[in-house]
Amino acid sequence: MIRTNFNHKGLQLMQWWAPDGCSTPACTVDVRIGGRFHYCMRLPDGGSVWGLGIYREIVAPERIVYTDMFADAAGRPVPPTHHGMSAAHPRETQVTVIFEDLKGSTHLTIHHAVPAAFQEREGMGQGWNEMLDRMAGLLAG
Repeated sequence: MIRTNFNHKGLQLMQWWAPDGCSTPACTVDVRIGGRFHYCMRLPDGGSVWGLGIYREIVAPERIVYTDMFADAAGRPVPPTHHGMSAAHPRETQVTVIFEDLKGSTHLTIHHAVPAAFQEREGMGQGWNEMLDRMAGLLAG
């Protein structure tokens, strides 16, 4: 089990796992089938949103599949409205991360399965792009 905090090598994840203007002050990761990914995302206004992922499939080095949902600080799932999301926001979604070797570099594909019609959907894509840009910056530097 990897528990990330400010004194652990998992700090790298905490440096990019948030969109622009946000931070990740807390994160616990247990990468195994049934393991949990519990994190806090600090918002620009100082508020916090907690999330929880449950790993469903891990095929190294090809893909990772996990569920994604909102949580409280103790890691218990909560409805999206708990963190100010619309009532139409799904309680749980699935994220599939695919890694492909492209002649010495890695091509990353993320599929976040969400319904087409709810208020925050477009912002999710923007958030993913901003987080991945942050990760690319860390890897380049």
